[in-house]
Amino acid sequence: MGGRLWRRDRPVGIATAVVGFLGLTAVGIYLPDIDQGLPFLTHRSGLTHSVLPIVALWRLLPPALMGGMALGIAVTLAADLFPEAWTGFATIHLPFVGSIGLLSAPWIAVNMLIACAVAQREIARMDGRSPLVLSYLVAAPLVAATYSLGNEQKILPLLAFLAAWLGVLAYAGARRG
Repeated sequence: MGGRLWRRDRPVGIATAVVGFLGLTAVGIYLPDIDQGLPFLTHRSGLTHSVLPIVALWRLLPPALMGGMALGIAVTLAADLFPEAWTGFATIHLPFVGSIGLLSAPWIAVNMLIACAVAQREIARMDGRSPLVLSYLVAAPLVAATYSLGNEQKILPLLAFLAAWLGVLAYAGARRG
């Protein structure tokens, strides 16, 4: 196991797929916004609105949960790409720096793409022939649609997420074959 809490080479079972989906819906989507409840961080902190939570938990979580969490973060970041205006709490705030202003949009977009790439890599570690992996790939766009159209009441976050997610999947497929 090499110091890991979970084996990363196990085939996907129903329980693993459920854990991954819970990571996507219950953890990943809400993780970027935990900064709102922490007194030492400003909303849209660069520490939470990035892949840093993924990096911090990388070897502690099984691939299904890590992939789900990464996709959930990507969904939230896609929604954060479309504020009413790039001012105030819509911008990314870095500790000891403050707001990064108009660099917030590239920050969010790059971190969304990296989160999608992490999710693809983690899902690829699971047994790719499993119909559960296929259902997992379908679940992400459904969750993104629900979040974008339900919570945000905008279609642009859904389109941004789909572009990033499908782009990463296409790139990974092209590299494999």
